[in-house]
Amino acid sequence: MPGLPWSGHIPSAIHVAWNGFLNKDATVKDLSVIKEMLVAKGIRSEPEVICYRTGGVRSAWLYFIKLVEYPKISNYPGSWWEWSRDFACPVEKDLHALRKILGFDPASKPA
Repeated sequence: MPGLPWSGHIPSAIHVAWNGFLNKDATVKDLSVIKEMLVAKGIRSEPEVICYRTGGVRSAWLYFIKLVEYPKISNYPGSWWEWSRDFACPVEKDLHALRKILGFDPASKPA
């Protein structure tokens, strides 16, 4: 992404696309469907869930996560813009791990 010191993600992050909360007609999915989607990704309501994206705007979809019984959730407003500029912060840059998180790992898909 232009303007960022480096690419990668925060270690242990689980990728959930913001548009995954929407139906094809751009309406918000049923809350039970959203909860199933999060559980399938391994996102549990405990301990705390912290959402981030590049600048914290798209991760504001966490509002819907709060509605599906995730009481300890917050948005990291500085998000990747802030994290990537602090060179003391750990960054996951392993391409294989990143592809797996994003769901692009051919080994993780059924043949």
